[in-house]
Amino acid sequence: MKVKILTVCALLVVALIVPGCQEKCATVGAGLIFPAPPSGPGIKTFSIPTRCQGFSERYASLRDSTLRTSRVGNSGVITPIPDVDGRCPTDARITYNSEDNDPLLLIQEIPISQCSAPVSLPLNWYCQDAALGHLIGRSDQGGWSATVGWDAAGWLQYGPYTTTVPTGANAAVWSLMIDNNSADNNAILTLDVNDATTQTSLTSMQVTRQQWVSTNTYQPFSLPFTVDQSRAGHMFEFRVYWLGQAYVKEQGCGLMHLDWTGADLSLGHQVGREDWYYSSGWNAWSAGPGWGDTNGWLQYGAYTNWVPVGNNLAIWNFLIDDNTSDDSPILYLDVNDATTQTILAMGQLTRTDWLYANAYQTFALPFTVDSSRASHTFEFRAYTYGSAYVNEQAVGFTPAE
Repeated sequence: MKVKILTVCALLVVALIVPGCQEKCATVGAGLIFPAPPSGPGIKTFSIPTRCQGFSERYASLRDSTLRTSRVGNSGVITPIPDVDGRCPTDARITYNSEDNDPLLLIQEIPISQCSAPVSLPLNWYCQDAALGHLIGRSDQGGWSATVGWDAAGWLQYGPYTTTVPTGANAAVWSLMIDNNSADNNAILTLDVNDATTQTSLTSMQVTRQQWVSTNTYQPFSLPFTVDQSRAGHMFEFRVYWLGQAYVKEQGCGLMHLDWTGADLSLGHQVGREDWYYSSGWNAWSAGPGWGDTNGWLQYGAYTNWVPVGNNLAIWNFLIDDNTSDDSPILYLDVNDATTQTILAMGQLTRTDWLYANAYQTFALPFTVDSSRASHTFEFRAYTYGSAYVNEQAVGFTPAE
């Protein structure tokens, strides 16, 4: 269940032009059909012409009039394609075709660094901290490592015995590296969240060798968990058990809190229904074709003005029922400044982005709030393409390192 940092400008899409759609749905300086937004403060709702869905379209940049390309997905969801000078489109002003009143989007652009900014996940405790303990391994260039032939299987890291874990939806995170990610796909580590007050493991998962995307590079892994009121103030530890199969080094561990469960009244929905989350009852929200759901906003809101200036992460916990049948797009995610109706970051999840079926996985989208947006109202949105059952357990945000 690694946290995926979405690099939304690195999509490869073959350009297709639907006859009649280019002239009907784009004019000079305009180009993309924008996804039909939900009702809400400052939001205007409109429909998407069917002929303009599911193709890639060229548009004229407002910045320099250069023709660029973006994909218009079902219901017009924008997924950008990188261009030579490293820019991608973002939210912009809506206009209408004078012939048939079709909605259009005037394209604004932001540097690629703003829509795929490399940020690390927040680590509250590093492996040299006294709060973390180790039964095997050794200090290793700022981290803590175990090596095949030197160490027996055992606890690479335990602790920190924190009593400040909030009730509700959370995610434990670890930063880990491996020396070889291709020899096999054996289990390498077991991660778990343990209530040390009652000595109860709340959740655990195994990490296999090929779940690292590269070698000798720290990669974030995440494990969602829920703390109910009966565990408020308990001591918690976020543990790593090494199985003796590969050299592994840990940088540290951390905690992220997700502010709103999927069925929280602060969130809005165009499709889906309240659904079961095993740790906290009917607090999730889901949609799927088996229930007759089509594409639409699985979740929007929460219209919070507490997002701090600086680098942040929007975070979601999602579950999918099938992560292997194809690699079709499942969700579009974005961070929207609802005060100015400007998208600060956006990305797309495909089916194979989930490592497991029927298990929650944390996804993160980096975004930056500059001083001009201080105290603006923000929402963190999830749009389903209607191609899979998806269950959203929670959504939130956290400052990034």
